[in-house]
Amino acid sequence: MAYGYGHLTWEWRRGIRTYSHPLIYASAFKILAIFGLDSPFMVGIAPGFISALFAALGDIATLHLALRLFGEETARLALLLQLGSACYFYCMARPLINAVETTLTTAAFSFWPWNHHTSLNIPERRLALFFGALACALRPTAVLLFLPLAAAHLFALRHRPSSLLLFLAEGLLIGGSALVASAL
Repeated sequence: MAYGYGHLTWEWRRGIRTYSHPLIYASAFKILAIFGLDSPFMVGIAPGFISALFAALGDIATLHLALRLFGEETARLALLLQLGSACYFYCMARPLINAVETTLTTAAFSFWPWNHHTSLNIPERRLALFFGALACALRPTAVLLFLPLAAAHLFALRHRPSSLLLFLAEGLLIGGSALVASAL
C-alpha cells in the first residue's frame, strides 16, 4: 500500500477483509516517507506508536463508559483492572485489528444512550454511531454487537416518532458513509 509492493494473502484477494485497518498503518508510512523520515527505525516503531495511541484512547473510553454507567469509584476500579490486565497490555500494544476494534467499540459504548427514558443527547448518540460504524467498517462482524443495541433503542423510541426517524436517519447516514468509505 505505502510502498507499492508486498504480498496479499487469500483473504485480501477474495475481498473478505477491507483495507481500512492496513490503511491506518500505510498512511503513517506514507507520511513518514513524505517528510523523509522513513528510516528503518521509524518504520519499525510507527505501528507500535499507533497501537499505543489506540490503547490510550481505549483506556479513556473505558473510563468514560464506567463513569457514565457506574460512577466515579467503579470507573477508577475499571480503569485499574484494565491497566493491570496482562492480556489487554499484551494485545493492545500490537498492531492487530482486534485492538482497534476494541477501542472503537468501547468508544461507541461510552457514548451510547443506555437510558432510553431520559432526554436524548443527540451529539453523544451520533458519536456512538460514528465509532460503531467505524468498528463495523474495520471488522464487519462487529455489527453483531451493534444490531441488538440499535434494535433496543428503536423499540424504546417507538412512541416518539420524530426521535425514531432522526435515529434511523442518523444511523443510515453515518453507517452508510462508513460502509462506502471502507469499500473504496
